[in-house]
Amino acid sequence: MLNLTVPEFRERYTPLVVAAADAAFLKLECGLQSRMKRSRVLKSHGTYANLLLFNVYDRHQNATLDWKYFNYCFGLQRLKPWGKEINIAEADLPKWRDNPHQAYLHLWIADRALVVDAEQFREYLSRELPRASPDGFTYKYAASDGAQQLFVLFPLEEDPNRFVANLADLYGRLIAAAHPVLMPVIEACREPLSKEERRELLAGRELPPRERKGSREANDYGRFCPRSWRPEVLEKYGWRCQDKSCGVRLTLETAQMDHIIPWSKEPLRRKENFQPLCSTCNARKGNRFTP
Repeated sequence: MLNLTVPEFRERYTPLVVAAADAAFLKLECGLQSRMKRSRVLKSHGTYANLLLFNVYDRHQNATLDWKYFNYCFGLQRLKPWGKEINIAEADLPKWRDNPHQAYLHLWIADRALVVDAEQFREYLSRELPRASPDGFTYKYAASDGAQQLFVLFPLEEDPNRFVANLADLYGRLIAAAHPVLMPVIEACREPLSKEERRELLAGRELPPRERKGSREANDYGRFCPRSWRPEVLEKYGWRCQDKSCGVRLTLETAQMDHIIPWSKEPLRRKENFQPLCSTCNARKGNRFTP
């Protein structure tokens, strides 16, 4: 499992996560069971290249209460090579030395999701969610993105049956505990809003800026060689194509920056993993590792 790429993780774990969510729904009371809707596949995070997500939300949610910012989210993440990973405190790092992948489940409610009676519902949720938190979950408010969470982090099981049973139990307990708290908010937001009405309600509100792909985290896992690195990489290799059968002279315009270890196998962007190739040799090398 340690050598699986992100697409391989997606292919392996999507049917297991779907099975766990469906099993959790079956254990819910009928009133809750009929409201639940889920993703069909694990999807890549828009910013973090090594993070896969799966969402469960209420089928009565619409654009007034956007499910992308108001959902139960399972996350599956491959840890960064240098040991600095999202959502794990430094003190907890020793627990992950034998399993460099992390899984988590959380109820995630971003402030930007609350449009109707926002202040009232934000205060209501911050009061009621800590009380409703099931065993093993922690309530926290992330000021950086203005989000309330009920959160649990757990080791990633390799055994499929144990993985499904564990995740189904976590999903079931979280939804059963939290959804009765969420339903008044969801019901109050059933009336659809036009884009203009939503924009008017959001006008004047101070919201945390959204994290964009230009962030440090995204840059660390970007695919392309930064323009500022190109002269140094070319200088290191004598401005020549590094294919052993070629060696043609290159310029900043003709050089193509190749990943020595393919990006699909090592997504961390490191200057020492780039080498210059001509366009012909780069196309021929493709996704292979040729030391």
